[in-house]
Amino acid sequence: MSPREALDWILRKDTARDLRQVAMMDTKGNKAVFTGSRTPEWRGQKTGKDYVVIGNLLAGRKVLDRMAEEFERSEEHLVWRMMRVLSTAKESGGDRRGERSAALLMADPTSIKVDIRIDMDKEPIDALRRRMETSFARSFP
Repeated sequence: MSPREALDWILRKDTARDLRQVAMMDTKGNKAVFTGSRTPEWRGQKTGKDYVVIGNLLAGRKVLDRMAEEFERSEEHLVWRMMRVLSTAKESGGDRRGERSAALLMADPTSIKVDIRIDMDKEPIDALRRRMETSFARSFP
């Protein structure tokens, strides 16, 4: 299925779809994005070449704009680009309630390459970065 077909299929079966925010992108760059009408304010989405940024309960549009700009600017390995984008989101106001958790999952068609989650931390994005630097600095230079 294409991302659009897969997303449509999922949403047809989801009785709480108005509360959901979902983004999908395949390896060819085809994207499908959905933001339900009852997701918390401020909510939004932005797509570009090779990325999608979504969020709700954000400090505002600038968070998504800065995330997209950082992704486009950076030329690092994807995993470190993603880490920079998360840090940029935080610096731009991030979650208006404050950050409580952060996660990074990266997979290719054959295996999971990175799967780190930090929950209930005062500075979860910083903790995620430290864990990444400790665990994957050599794997993803």
